[in-house]
Amino acid sequence: MLSEGLWFAFTGLIIGLLGSFMGVGGGFILVPTLILLFSFEAHHAVGTSIATVLFTGLSSFIAYFSQKRVDWKTGLTLELVTVPGAIIGSYATEFISSRNLEFLFVFLLFWLAYRMWKEKNRNNENFRKIDSRDGFIWRRRMTDVDGNMLEYNVKIFTALILSFFAGFSSGFFGIGGGVMKVPFLVYSGMPIHVAIATSSLMVTITAFSALIGHAFLADVQYTCLFFLVPGVLMGAQIGARIAKRTKPKLLRKVFSLMLVAISILMLIEIL
Repeated sequence: MLSEGLWFAFTGLIIGLLGSFMGVGGGFILVPTLILLFSFEAHHAVGTSIATVLFTGLSSFIAYFSQKRVDWKTGLTLELVTVPGAIIGSYATEFISSRNLEFLFVFLLFWLAYRMWKEKNRNNENFRKIDSRDGFIWRRRMTDVDGNMLEYNVKIFTALILSFFAGFSSGFFGIGGGVMKVPFLVYSGMPIHVAIATSSLMVTITAFSALIGHAFLADVQYTCLFFLVPGVLMGAQIGARIAKRTKPKLLRKVFSLMLVAISILMLIEIL
């Protein structure tokens, strides 16, 4: 049991580090890891993952909050639609078999890999210009802890629609939703580093709401959380510090390839 616990702790460390670095919960990595390496049944993997993601998001948010890069107004507004989506998504898992749930998750990973790879040619480090004809726009301005002025525009109507979809996927697939929220926020007009920081806030709230549904459905394996969570908390702090000094273009490519690899391994296991 102790040796398995150490593997859980190491897994948590990696999930926390990668999740915090990209502003995601890490559930899209943890779910297939629990299924492939620890022989979790799909519904239990989803429920346990979302519980772990809650701690990843919370630890990441604390780190990014100290950097003053969290867009509170936009993040909390979007969570008004993300939370209902997460609750609906968590209950929707009861209407599909474990095998079919794994198939859907594989397709989701392939789609996310494509979206991440497609982002490679965008200059995410520059603020995107948004035409006033694009719809209802929020003009945002903030100053981070280093004194950098951040100015950008957010297509709020577009962001609300995408956030509901991210919330549903969070509850349905056991992911924090950040793996979709970050590209969605960038697409809506947010600079990448602000999107990562704001996503950590949103992931925490979304994961908590999704966890409520999965807890009632008895999908959470609480024993392994005693080992996963400490690793996650340590990894998230490390990841946030690295992200502050890193341009994420190369990491997006690595993540895309990693997602494809995980998808192929899961598909082999299912078939």
